[in-house]
Amino acid sequence: MKCHNTNDPLTGYIVKKKGIWYYKSRSKGTKLNINAKKLNTLFSEYLKQFELKKGLDKPFKQLVEHAFNQYQSNQQFDQSNLESRKSKLETQLDKIEERYAIGEIGADLYQKYTQKYSDELADIDRKITNGLKGSSNLEKITNEAIKISQNLSSTWLNMSYEQKSEL
Repeated sequence: MKCHNTNDPLTGYIVKKKGIWYYKSRSKGTKLNINAKKLNTLFSEYLKQFELKKGLDKPFKQLVEHAFNQYQSNQQFDQSNLESRKSKLETQLDKIEERYAIGEIGADLYQKYTQKYSDELADIDRKITNGLKGSSNLEKITNEAIKISQNLSSTWLNMSYEQKSEL
C-alpha cells in the first residue's frame, strides 16, 4: 500500500492495548492513518473488478493452454539454439586443446580460452537442464486459477501475508 499523496509505502503497526492493526504514512505533512481491516476490505472490493466472470472459464482455459503452448514452443526454440551453441563450443575447446598439444599456442592462451569455453559450457548446461519444464497437470492448475479468479476478492481476504504478496 502507498500513500495517495506522496506515493510512499505505508507502514503497518499494532495498537497493543486494542490488538488492532493500522497502516500509516511516514511522510512528513501527511496524516494518513487507517485501520488495516478497513483498508483490506477496500482492497478486496477493488479486486472484484478483476474477477473472472461466470461463463468465461472455458475461454480462459483455452487462452491459458494457448499461452502455455506458445511458451513451450519458445522454450524448444531456445533449447535448440543452446544445443547448437554447445556443440560449437565443444569443437572450439577441442581445437584449443589440439593447438596446445602441437605447440601452436602457449600455456597462458590455452588456460585463458579453456576457462572461458568451460565456463560458457557450464552456463549452457545449466540453462539446458533448467529449460524445458512441461506441466503434466496443466488442467488441474488451470482449474485452480479459475477458482481463485472467480472469487478473487474473498480469496484474497483469507490468504496469508505471503500468499497475498505472491498474488
